[in-house]
Amino acid sequence: MENNFYESERNLENLESLEGESLSRYTAKTFFIMFIGLMISFGVALFIADTWPGYYLYWDLVRMTGGYLHIILLVAQLALSFGMSSAIRKSTVGATWGFFLAHCALIGLVVGAWLMLFDLESAVLAFAMTALCFGGMAVFGYFTQVDLSRLRNFLLCGLVFLILANVLMWFIPAIEAYDQIICTIGIVLFLAYAAYDTQMIRRLYEGFRGDGEMLKKASVYAALQLCLDFVNLFLYILRLLGRRSRN
Repeated sequence: MENNFYESERNLENLESLEGESLSRYTAKTFFIMFIGLMISFGVALFIADTWPGYYLYWDLVRMTGGYLHIILLVAQLALSFGMSSAIRKSTVGATWGFFLAHCALIGLVVGAWLMLFDLESAVLAFAMTALCFGGMAVFGYFTQVDLSRLRNFLLCGLVFLILANVLMWFIPAIEAYDQIICTIGIVLFLAYAAYDTQMIRRLYEGFRGDGEMLKKASVYAALQLCLDFVNLFLYILRLLGRRSRN
């Protein structure tokens, strides 16, 4: 069984060398795009949380939206995400990158709002923990022989639960008493998503092999999913373990 697995892996590598870009290089490129997205998101977040122009810009947006900026950002992110996934076959590579960059900037606004609430040491510790946990699950997702696509329905149900729970917390303050439970569920969910979406890179690569343009768009799409996994994991770890700022 093990010999057959390694033989199939060698055959796949030989086929990749004949057809073009290898799976390992394609995966590395996807993670590099993810890194670009995270740089944008955390760059916007630090601008909002750590500079006076960013701080005033954020609160101007809050006032302009009547205090519903968080809801508008959530809807905008969902619209961009669904729009990108539904239009990926018809859109150009440039348009796919546009969806990606806009989404990363919106993510940065959300992260910036949370960073205002916690001190710097907590944020740094949460980021380091996120990087270690995310990296471990990504390695697992890349090398495991288990088909993680079977987790799709479970992960989707968990994601819907988290969205509903967080929206209800905005309107029903009493639910905040269960924030630690919600954060724990969120951490477990997005750790699983990190492995699932890393393995998805292979599925996209195998599904679009031979179509260079689709491979490029699929790489950007996969990078966005990984960005979302990382950022959400970071926010739930920060909420669970972070120390609130006194400012």
